[in-house]
Amino acid sequence: MIPKTASRPGLSDDNRDLANRSAGLDLPVPGPRVAECARHAGRSLRFGIRPEHIGVANGASPHAARVDARVVLVEPLGSDTLGLVRLGRGDGAGEMTGRFAPEAPLAVGGPIEVALAMDKFHLFDPATGAAIRGAGW
Repeated sequence: MIPKTASRPGLSDDNRDLANRSAGLDLPVPGPRVAECARHAGRSLRFGIRPEHIGVANGASPHAARVDARVVLVEPLGSDTLGLVRLGRGDGAGEMTGRFAPEAPLAVGGPIEVALAMDKFHLFDPATGAAIRGAGW
């Protein structure tokens, strides 16, 4: 499934960052994934991450990327709350769903700093939707 996002990141010159300049996003690529990302330098990519790997930045792993977001939709489910968040700003900002604790400070239209577990991200070919897999991904 192609993630619901308009984000089409490019790789930095050293392949250590996924950047979507139009959204003001610059996400670090973890060391073990740099070589695989380098194989796709110059290609249009689609970035994805599972809802369980997006959460509130407070108390997140120090290895997570912290991103300013805006809450678009909140769906309380009891033990979890799903939140559709818009990452970054401007026309290039993408929307992704995160799984949050029920007490997470999610308010539609409100700001929130989210943490992305960058050791869990996925890349997709935007033309076909096919996952781009690397060794150990």
